[in-house]
Amino acid sequence: MWIIIGDRSRTEPVAGGATARRPCPKCGAMATFHEHRVLKTFRLYFVDILNHDARHVMVCGRCHAAFITDEVAGRRPELDQRGTVVGALQGAARRTRDVATSGAIGDAVRKGRAAIESGAVTEQLGDAAAQSRDALRRLWNKRR
Repeated sequence: MWIIIGDRSRTEPVAGGATARRPCPKCGAMATFHEHRVLKTFRLYFVDILNHDARHVMVCGRCHAAFITDEVAGRRPELDQRGTVVGALQGAARRTRDVATSGAIGDAVRKGRAAIESGAVTEQLGDAAAQSRDALRRLWNKRR
Protein backbone atom coordinates (compact mmCIF):
# COMPACT_ATOMS: atom_id res chain seq x y z
CA MET A 1 0.00 0.00 0.00
CA TRP A 2 1.28 3.44 -0.91
CA ILE A 3 0.84 6.50 1.26
CA ILE A 4 1.17 9.73 -0.65
CA ILE A 5 2.06 12.70 1.53
CA GLY A 6 3.58 16.03 0.68
CA ASP A 7 3.79 19.75 1.13
CA ARG A 8 2.38 22.49 -1.02
CA SER A 9 3.31 26.17 -1.00
CA ARG A 10 0.89 28.80 -2.21
CA THR A 11 1.77 32.43 -2.76
CA GLU A 12 -0.89 35.12 -2.82
CA PRO A 13 -0.61 38.92 -2.90
CA VAL A 14 -1.41 40.86 0.25
CA ALA A 15 -4.12 43.47 -0.31
CA GLY A 16 -2.61 46.90 0.47
CA GLY A 17 0.76 45.26 1.13
CA ALA A 18 4.16 46.90 0.96
CA THR A 19 5.88 47.73 -2.33
CA ALA A 20 9.50 48.65 -2.95
CA ARG A 21 11.56 49.47 -6.03
CA ARG A 22 15.07 47.94 -5.96
CA PRO A 23 17.44 45.74 -7.94
CA CYS A 24 16.52 42.05 -7.86
CA PRO A 25 19.27 39.77 -6.50
CA LYS A 26 18.22 37.00 -8.88
CA CYS A 27 17.57 38.64 -12.27
CA GLY A 28 19.60 41.82 -11.65
CA ALA A 29 16.88 44.12 -13.08
CA MET A 30 15.51 47.19 -11.32
CA ALA A 31 12.04 45.93 -10.41
CA THR A 32 9.07 46.66 -8.19
CA PHE A 33 8.67 44.17 -5.36
CA HIS A 34 5.20 43.43 -3.96
CA GLU A 35 4.33 41.86 -0.62
CA HIS A 36 2.92 38.33 -0.79
CA ARG A 37 1.88 35.74 1.77
CA VAL A 38 3.34 32.22 1.43
CA LEU A 39 1.25 29.46 2.99
CA LYS A 40 2.61 25.91 3.38
CA THR A 41 0.07 23.10 3.52
CA PHE A 42 0.49 19.45 4.54
CA ARG A 43 -1.22 17.16 2.00
CA LEU A 44 -2.33 13.53 2.20
CA TYR A 45 -3.34 11.83 -1.06
CA PHE A 46 -3.41 15.26 -2.77
CA VAL A 47 -5.94 16.62 -0.23
CA ASP A 48 -4.99 19.71 1.78
CA ILE A 49 -5.10 18.61 5.42
CA LEU A 50 -3.44 21.31 7.52
CA ASN A 51 -1.75 24.69 7.00
CA HIS A 52 1.47 24.55 9.02
CA ASP A 53 3.50 27.61 8.07
CA ALA A 54 2.80 31.14 6.85
CA ARG A 55 5.13 34.04 6.17
CA HIS A 56 5.35 37.31 4.30
CA VAL A 57 7.78 37.74 1.41
CA MET A 58 8.54 40.36 -1.21
CA VAL A 59 8.16 39.09 -4.79
CA CYS A 60 10.05 40.53 -7.78
CA GLY A 61 7.65 41.93 -10.34
CA ARG A 62 9.87 40.78 -13.20
CA CYS A 63 11.19 37.26 -12.43
CA HIS A 64 8.77 36.44 -9.54
CA ALA A 65 11.55 35.37 -7.17
CA ALA A 66 10.55 35.65 -3.50
CA PHE A 67 12.73 37.15 -0.76
CA ILE A 68 12.33 37.99 2.91
CA THR A 69 13.39 41.64 3.06
CA ASP A 70 13.51 44.32 5.75
CA GLU A 71 9.93 45.40 4.94
CA VAL A 72 8.46 42.03 5.91
CA ALA A 73 11.12 40.44 8.14
CA GLY A 74 9.16 40.77 11.42
CA ARG A 75 5.66 40.04 10.11
CA ARG A 76 4.07 36.69 10.91
CA PRO A 77 0.62 36.34 9.36
CA GLU A 78 -2.17 34.54 11.13
CA LEU A 79 -2.22 30.86 10.23
CA ASP A 80 -5.81 30.21 9.21
CA GLN A 81 -7.03 26.81 8.06
CA ARG A 82 -9.36 27.90 5.24
CA GLY A 83 -9.40 25.44 2.35
CA THR A 84 -8.16 22.46 4.38
CA VAL A 85 -9.78 19.49 6.10
CA VAL A 86 -8.98 21.03 9.49
CA GLY A 87 -10.63 24.29 8.34
CA ALA A 88 -13.75 22.40 7.25
CA LEU A 89 -13.95 20.69 10.66
CA GLN A 90 -13.46 24.02 12.45
CA GLY A 91 -16.21 25.57 10.31
CA ALA A 92 -18.60 22.68 11.06
CA ALA A 93 -17.89 23.00 14.79
CA ARG A 94 -18.47 26.76 14.63
CA ARG A 95 -21.79 26.32 12.79
CA THR A 96 -22.87 23.63 15.27
CA ARG A 97 -22.05 25.93 18.18
CA ASP A 98 -24.00 28.76 16.55
CA VAL A 99 -27.05 26.51 16.08
CA ALA A 100 -26.77 25.19 19.63
CA THR A 101 -26.70 28.69 21.12
CA SER A 102 -29.54 30.19 19.08
CA GLY A 103 -33.28 29.63 19.00
CA ALA A 104 -35.14 26.87 20.84
CA ILE A 105 -32.07 24.65 21.17
CA GLY A 106 -30.11 27.47 22.73
CA ASP A 107 -32.93 28.14 25.19
CA ALA A 108 -33.00 24.47 26.20
CA VAL A 109 -29.21 24.42 26.64
CA ARG A 110 -29.33 27.56 28.79
CA LYS A 111 -32.17 26.14 30.95
CA GLY A 112 -30.28 22.87 31.38
CA ARG A 113 -27.10 24.70 32.36
CA ALA A 114 -29.03 26.82 34.88
CA ALA A 115 -30.59 23.67 36.37
CA ILE A 116 -27.18 22.04 36.70
CA GLU A 117 -25.67 25.12 38.31
CA SER A 118 -28.56 25.45 40.78
CA GLY A 119 -28.05 21.88 42.00
CA ALA A 120 -31.57 20.65 41.13
CA VAL A 121 -30.25 18.22 38.55
CA THR A 122 -27.61 16.88 40.91
CA GLU A 123 -30.28 15.92 43.43
CA GLN A 124 -32.38 14.20 40.74
CA LEU A 125 -29.34 12.39 39.40
CA GLY A 126 -28.37 11.37 42.91
CA ASP A 127 -31.81 9.80 43.46
CA ALA A 128 -31.70 8.04 40.08
CA ALA A 129 -28.19 6.75 40.76
CA ALA A 130 -29.23 5.38 44.14
CA GLN A 131 -32.24 3.61 42.58
CA SER A 132 -30.03 2.10 39.86
CA ARG A 133 -27.50 0.95 42.44
CA ASP A 134 -30.21 -0.71 44.53
CA ALA A 135 -31.69 -2.44 41.47
CA LEU A 136 -28.26 -3.78 40.48
CA ARG A 137 -27.66 -5.06 44.01
CA ARG A 138 -31.01 -6.89 43.97
CA LEU A 139 -30.16 -8.53 40.64
CA TRP A 140 -26.71 -9.50 41.89
CA ASN A 141 -28.12 -11.06 45.06
CA LYS A 142 -30.67 -13.08 43.02
CA ARG A 143 -27.91 -14.59 40.88
CA ARG A 144 -26.01 -15.92 43.89
